[in-house]
Parts: sequence; C-alpha cells; structure tokens
Amino acid sequence: MILLSPPEPPAAPALRTSLRGSPWRTGLVPQIFRRAFADPPSEEIWEWADENVWLANEDAAEPGPYRSAKTTWTRRLQELFRHPYRYCYDRAAKQWVPVRISKIIVQKSSQSGFSEACFNGIRWRATFRPRNVIFAIDSEAEAKKVARRVLRSLQLPTSPSSPATRIT
Repeated sequence: MILLSPPEPPAAPALRTSLRGSPWRTGLVPQIFRRAFADPPSEEIWEWADENVWLANEDAAEPGPYRSAKTTWTRRLQELFRHPYRYCYDRAAKQWVPVRISKIIVQKSSQSGFSEACFNGIRWRATFRPRNVIFAIDSEAEAKKVARRVLRSLQLPTSPSSPATRIT
C-alpha cells in the first residue's frame, strides 16, 4: 500500500526568507512555547525538590540542598500536590474508586518539614504548571518574607543549556 500525502500549498517566499534566522523562529518565542506545552517531569515532587531546591542559612536548621530523606513523612503530602486522589474501597460496587482530596488537615510539631513540603508543591506548580495558589499567613510582612523564601530557594536555570543558579 502506498500512502500519498496531499501536496502542500505554496507559501509566500518573502515570508519564509524574512523569518529565517530571526528571533521569532529560533529565539525566545519557540522556547516559551516548548516550555509552556511540555509535559511535566515524571518524577515525584519530592524527587524534583531534592535536585532543585536550595535552603539558605536563615531558612533552615540545616542549610544546603533540600533532602527529602530527612523528612520522609512529608513525601505523601508532596505527592498529593500532583495527584490529589486516594483510592477507597466501595463495598456496594465491590471495587476500588478514586476519591479526590480537596482539603488536607495536619496536626504537627514545629520544624517538622511540612511547611517546606508545602513550599515544594508551590515551587513545582510555579515551575511546571503555573496557577493561583493561596497560602494564608496572618501578616503582610510575614507573607512577603515567605514569598521571598519560596522563590529564593528555587534554583532556576538562566538558559536551557546553562547550570542552575540561585536567586538571592
């Protein structure tokens, strides 16, 4: 069997030659579209955070790269940011059904890693699936401090081929 594709309509030669080598064709715009429509990485948020989050001296008891191995109990919370479902057994239907989780309530001690886990979810969303996020804090000064902390600890590449740099 031979498949023939329909002939391409003739294009205006002036348009093709004028865009060749221009920034609109090879520069920033195609990079933006590739990033905007790319699939997010297959790794979990805590795995991504292990490689991309840097904790500053004033932000953590142990500054340096984020290590989820130190707070393994926060991994499930970070997974829920990406996959907000839990499977529950439906006795009437006699099958497991996914149930969407819309609210998470945590009773925790201070400095247990849960705030940083929430920040990792916000960082991941800001990097791969931008959207509005509500993180309620009781004062404007504290909110600005937290916003700077979340952005500062994210290592952002300056270009697709360069190594990651840190926002200060």
